[in-house]
Formats: sequence, C-alpha cells, structure tokens
Amino acid sequence: MKKLRTEFDRLGLLIAGMAAVLLSVSDLTGIIDLPVLSQSTPKFALLVSGMTLMIVASTLTTAGRLTHERLAALRDVVVGQRQAQQREAAALQQATADQLAAMHAELLGQLRHNHAAISRAVVAQLPDLLEQTEPSVLRIYRPYLEEIFRTPARVLTEGRFRLESVDQQRSFHRRAFDQHPGGHFVATSLPTRRYFWQSDYVERAMAGFVAGGGIMERVFFLPHGADTLADPECRAIIDAHAEMGVRVSVLDVSRAPVPTHRFFFAAASGAFAWEAMRGPDDQITSFEVTANQVDTHRYLELFDQIRNMAEPYRPGLAAARQIGGPCAVAVSREPAAFTEFERRGWQRAAPVYAEVWSPLTRQTNDSVLDALAVDVDTTLLDVACGVGDLTAAAADRGGTAAGVDFCPAMLDLARQRHPGLTFGAQAAQQLAYGSDRFDAVAINFGLLHVPDPEAALREAYRVLRPGGRFAFTVWAEPVEAVAFEWILRAVADCGEQVTVPHGPDFFHFGRAAECRVALTTAGFAAVNVVRLDLDWRLSSSRAVYPAFHAGTARIGGLLQQQSPAAQERIRSQVDASARELADADGGLVVPMPAVLAYGVKH
Repeated sequence: MKKLRTEFDRLGLLIAGMAAVLLSVSDLTGIIDLPVLSQSTPKFALLVSGMTLMIVASTLTTAGRLTHERLAALRDVVVGQRQAQQREAAALQQATADQLAAMHAELLGQLRHNHAAISRAVVAQLPDLLEQTEPSVLRIYRPYLEEIFRTPARVLTEGRFRLESVDQQRSFHRRAFDQHPGGHFVATSLPTRRYFWQSDYVERAMAGFVAGGGIMERVFFLPHGADTLADPECRAIIDAHAEMGVRVSVLDVSRAPVPTHRFFFAAASGAFAWEAMRGPDDQITSFEVTANQVDTHRYLELFDQIRNMAEPYRPGLAAARQIGGPCAVAVSREPAAFTEFERRGWQRAAPVYAEVWSPLTRQTNDSVLDALAVDVDTTLLDVACGVGDLTAAAADRGGTAAGVDFCPAMLDLARQRHPGLTFGAQAAQQLAYGSDRFDAVAINFGLLHVPDPEAALREAYRVLRPGGRFAFTVWAEPVEAVAFEWILRAVADCGEQVTVPHGPDFFHFGRAAECRVALTTAGFAAVNVVRLDLDWRLSSSRAVYPAFHAGTARIGGLLQQQSPAAQERIRSQVDASARELADADGGLVVPMPAVLAYGVKH
C-alpha cells in the first residue's frame, strides 16, 4: 500500500512539472497568451519550477528503488545471522549433552570399576558425607550411590565373608561371644527371625554372654515406626532381649542414615574386635576391624550416633501411643471395632465417670453455653451428652434442650439425674434429626470418643439452622492436662504391650490449629478457639489411677488388659507423680485445662 501511494505521488509531481513546462514554453513561443505570464520573469520561473518537479519525480523513483533494495539486503543479512546463531546454539547444546553423557558414563564406569576398592573408612564416613552434601548435589550423585550399595558384593572387601547358613551364624557368634567374655557387644538389627533371630543357639549364646558379665546393647530398627511393635513376632524378639538383660533401644528406620540400617559389631576390653553389616539384600557380611584402629573408632562413633537417635525400649510405649502420640491419626482404621470398644467401655465406666469425672467436665458448661449464646429462645442439641449435665445447664437458662448419646448406661444416668429432659440413643456421626433443626449444637468432651470426629462435625453442621452456633470441648495436650501425662508416661515406662482397637489421636484437637482447620473444613465461619482452665479436685493422690482405670473407656481398657504386676507398677508411678501436687492434708488439685472451639454456620 505504501509503495502504491509513493507511485501516485511520483506521478502527480511528474504531471505537474510537465504541465508547468508546457505552459511556459507555449507562452514564450506565442502559441498561447496568458495574462499572468505577461512578464518574462514569471514565464522563466514557471519553466524552472516545472523542470524541477520533473527532476524530483524522476529522482524519487530511483531513491525508492534503492531504499527498497537496501532494506531487502539488510533483512537477508539479519535472517542469515539468526539462522547461524540457531545452528551454533543447537551445536553447542548437542555438544553439551554429549559431554554430560560422556561424563556420566565415565563417572559411572569409574565407580563400577573401583567399588571393590572402597575402604571401610569411606563406607563408615558416608553418613556424615551425605549430611554435609548440598541437596542439589546429592540428587546428582544419588544414582551412583545406589549403584554402589545395591548388593553386598559391591561393598565387600577381601576381609569380609558372608554368613549364608545357620552354622556360619553360630560360628560367628561363638567367636564374638565366647572369645570375648566380659566384653561389650553392640549391635543393630531388625526384629524378625528372617533377618537376625536365626536359631535358639543364638539366644543361648547371648544369654551366656550377658550372664558371664558381658555388656550387650542392641538397637532395633523399626521398618514401620511404632507400628512394628504391634507385630507379635517382633515384640516377642525384643522382649526376649530385654528379659536376658540386653540394653534394648528402638529407632524408626526412616530416621537412621541408610548405610547404617543393618550392621552390628562386638567389642572387648574397650576395643572393637568384630564388625558386621547387613547389605541391602539382607545378607550378613562380617570382617575383623582390629587391625585398623581408625575404622574401629569410626564404627563406635557410628553406633553412638544411632544409639543417641534411638529411645530406650519400653514395652508399654507402643501401648501408650495407641491413645495419642506421633504415630496416631485423626480417624480410626477400625471404626466398627472402635465404636463397640468405646460403647462397652462406657457401659462399664459410667457410674465412676459420673462420680469422679463429671464434677470436672461440667466446669466447662457456662463457657460452652456462652459461646453458643444460649437463652430462652434457643433450641440446643447436646451430642454425646453423657450424664446430661450440659443439657440440664442449657435448660436452666430457659432454652429447649435435648441430649443424645450412644451409651445406654450414660443415658440411664442422665434420665435419673435430670428427669423431665429429653434424652435419646443416637450416634454423633449419624444423627436422626433432619437438617436445619437446631439453633445450637454442642459436643462436650464427646468428640474424643467417635471413630471419625470430622464426620461428627459435618453432622452437627447439617442439623444446625443457618446462623446457628456449634461448640465442642476436648482435653488439652498431656503436657498441660497433667493427669494424662502421669498415666500415659506410667504405661510407657511400666506397662506391657497390649492392643486396643485403633482409634483417633485422643489429643488431636488439643491443638488449636487442628480445631480451626476441622471447623473450617466442615463449613463453619467465625471460628474461635480458647483455653479453659479447669481444676480436678480429688481426695488424695491415690485417687488418680482408679479414676482412669474404672472411670474411662479407652485408657481404662488399656489399663485393664495389663497383667496385675504391670497394673501395680503403673499405679505406683502414677501415685508418686500425683504426690508431688498433694497438699498438706493429702488432698489433690490437678490442673486439667481444656480447649473450647466454636463457630457459626453460614
């Protein structure tokens, strides 16, 4: 379009110039007579102007053509340079890829070639090297490390040999134990017969070593964390060690440096005599290390690191963690069994609960009802109402209140204590009421006893009217609600490993953040979480243990499964802990704070 416009401009100038020249020549020759050109000067001026316009038109054509040609040439140069740069970049990229591939192959080849020459010191130092390595660099070298440690053959040196039979296993332990009486044997292994517990001879050899004055320490790696202790075979092996006098510790395998997961070694007279390591395919390898004192000390340092990361084995630890702890979760994996376990537990515990625990839990009533803004116009549903104390407190404010619970014994007590109020048998996770029914819903310490607490929150949301309020209370974490700390610590220290149906973490909602997340997820707005300071008043320090034993479902069930001897040990430790808070008259006031969380339905 621009080129066409330029041509029209050039043609106009050419026509104007030719017209001016023609007029001036015609007037000068007398062909025509124009009055405006009566003087000679205008005639010549017109002639010159016309000739100038013709020259300009001619020049414009030439200049435009030259400019176009130059621009085209410049474009060709730019395109050529760009293509050259692209070819150079592609060549550089290919060269870089080839170089990296060559380096990869060379490094892998060197590692494969030199793996047999890796010294025991290097293997022992590997965990520290990994800890000091930048994560980005570690990601690069990880395939090579895995290449080295894939099979025991990759790490065996000439001094190592495989223990491939029970006879070789016996021979190794005979030398380790019999040749070093009174020595110090330290080991790590997995708590299964497949990996370690090869024969009864090993048991007898270990027992003889300890009986002869030897010191034996063993760290058992738990492949599945504390859940490993729920396996009867694993627990039997660990308990057998403890009964023989072995100093047993346990460590979640995910917390230990990978190269140290499976190794053990023996020491006598302060110096190590034997070292053995289980390879990634679980074959056992062993060799003497006394000739190399650097290696000997390094192995001891490695074991110290592992031992410091582990925790002393306590048979009741896994039992205590069934109530709450690092391995607990927010939802039961056995909902039917857990629900029935809780129902039977509360059937048994209801009378003691009403006498001992109810005076403590009803201290939250006013705070809960204030959070729900209960008055004479409020319709309230008390879910997991227990003996009905909160239901009655709402009725005392003039509200219309009803209570529901899944335990018949609790409902019987509620009706006896509060005649005239309505109580019914319903589960918190499946309420029989229609949607948008109540102005307020409360769960006072009941959320701890349902297999899926968040399902109970959703049910509460469903039966609330829009704008209705919901509140629940739970116990604070054991570090604050100290009676729980006393009882669970005593179970961990003195108890036996017993099993109850898997339930949610008893203290999951003792953390404010978890309360906010759960309520918001259920749909509630204006969520708030506050701490309530409660005091549990008991007649004496000896009243704490029976309150848990006979007045609770989950912890009570855990305690009642212990042997009489274990129960007595637990009782003694709880009594000793409680005596520290007893007053001069023997009475006891225990801090038992609770957490109150509440919100509004949109």
